[in-house]
Amino acid sequence: GSYRAIRYRGHAFITSRENSEFQPRNRYSLEIGTSWLGVRFGDTFPRFSELMLNGKRVRGLEAYLKLGFVNIEFVQGQTNRSVNGIPYRHLETISGDTLKDNRGLPIWIHPTRGDTVISVDGIYRYGTFGQNLMAIRPSFGSGDHFQLGLTYLKVKDDVNSISHGINPKDNIVIGPDLIISINDRRFEFRAGAAFSLMTTDISTGPVSKTEIDSTFDTDIPLDPVKFRKYLIINTSTTPLDPSQLSSLAWHMRLRWTFRRNTFRVRYKNIGSEYFSLGNTYLRRDIAGYAISDRIRLYHNQIYLTLGYEQFLDGSSRRTDGNPDTEPVTLGNFRVGLSYFPQKSGLPRININVRKRSRHNDLDTLLTSAVRNNTQDVSFQMGYDIQIGQLNHSLNVSLVGTDRLDDLDPNITNISNDMKMVTLQSRYPIPLSTVFTFATNTNITGRGLANTYSFKYNLYGFNANYMMLNNKLKLTADINQTAAMGEKPLMYTDPVTSLPAYRAEAYTDFKRLTYGLGLHYQIAANQYILGDVRFIRFNDKAATSYNDSIIRLRYEYQY
Repeated sequence: GSYRAIRYRGHAFITSRENSEFQPRNRYSLEIGTSWLGVRFGDTFPRFSELMLNGKRVRGLEAYLKLGFVNIEFVQGQTNRSVNGIPYRHLETISGDTLKDNRGLPIWIHPTRGDTVISVDGIYRYGTFGQNLMAIRPSFGSGDHFQLGLTYLKVKDDVNSISHGINPKDNIVIGPDLIISINDRRFEFRAGAAFSLMTTDISTGPVSKTEIDSTFDTDIPLDPVKFRKYLIINTSTTPLDPSQLSSLAWHMRLRWTFRRNTFRVRYKNIGSEYFSLGNTYLRRDIAGYAISDRIRLYHNQIYLTLGYEQFLDGSSRRTDGNPDTEPVTLGNFRVGLSYFPQKSGLPRININVRKRSRHNDLDTLLTSAVRNNTQDVSFQMGYDIQIGQLNHSLNVSLVGTDRLDDLDPNITNISNDMKMVTLQSRYPIPLSTVFTFATNTNITGRGLANTYSFKYNLYGFNANYMMLNNKLKLTADINQTAAMGEKPLMYTDPVTSLPAYRAEAYTDFKRLTYGLGLHYQIAANQYILGDVRFIRFNDKAATSYNDSIIRLRYEYQY
């Protein structure tokens, strides 16, 4: 809701899967503020920087102050809650001492099965440390035409939050970001950089300057003990030598709309030792560029898309002097054509072709050699048809993928073909129906000894009928799915007495479901929903069963 210039919003998601032994699954949030000042409590997903903090869930507080030329964004809270580890139990003698085997090692008991196990450290499951995050991003400029920001991120595990944990971490990241936008956003340039320091095990605390100088025969300009409130530095700190810039990441993006073109260029370079616990899914040790253009033709009814990208995976290994660790070049070329007619009676068409390649220059005899190509082709068509008083919408999708491996085609070749057709019909009476057919075929490997196949089919039909001035909707549906998978089976040929292969089914099932349902509005914002469903499952390779489900629900919307 809102009151004058103040807006407020609350959100709660509660699930029975919430369990203190895992990370939170419930979600809560409360937000209140204006266009220039606001605060959020609970679960928030801040996006300060593409490289540093980009959608990470933080349970705590997020605030912003946006004055136009000067702005500040701030977030502080917990990213991981503490979950204790589970140790093995140990057997005790009569005197209470730990029972040991003939080698003098403790005899551990599995906490759930109760049998004896061999364990070096006596831990069944390591716990998760409570992890806290703090980030602040001051910036200059509103972002409409210009903005320069600087983000500081600090993420640290609480070593005292649990017992039976391993490798608590400490991480700081700092870096600028820039936005330049002109000509009503027809030209937009974005760039960012970040530098990180990560200590992967802070359980032993910081080391002294004397220890580092003697261990690595160097002279560092600071004392790690005095620096501990910013980052705990020890032998697990990455990088140990920041001057090599292996923990530097940077990117830039350009979007330029001119005439009938939307032109995009992107470049990124992520160091091999760059770590941000605010963006743990960022791919490291990769560098490259992507370029694309979307061209509008024929009164904006036809769109042609061209794109190419090339990245080097393992870019830090280019100069390591080891011929067995050659980086992999990733290539991607795509062409797309879309037709959106303005006149009725013509189909909507979308065609895309993409070719991806992965290769390095290693000899084919080396296990780290890579050389494969994947081609994707997709076709989608939508067509609105009127026959008499019936209106039909026909949608067809065809998707094919083929992966060819030049080095090991017998195992890693993959093909995937999917076809789907839907026909939606609307009748003169308040009745609508939808028919669906889909099939998917997957084949892996090549040759009798390596070929695995899986085929899946779906047939579906459902109908909706409206009554009582659209307050009551009656539904009926029937769906059948079937799947069959085959794998190679080796046997001895009775004629030649030599090993041979034949296809053997590892799954072969059919699942038929049909049911009836209703959706009735009993009053303003109040509904009754119910359905009954029957299921028949027949599996030739496993168990078959029949099932039925009856559901009734009252719903109030406000």
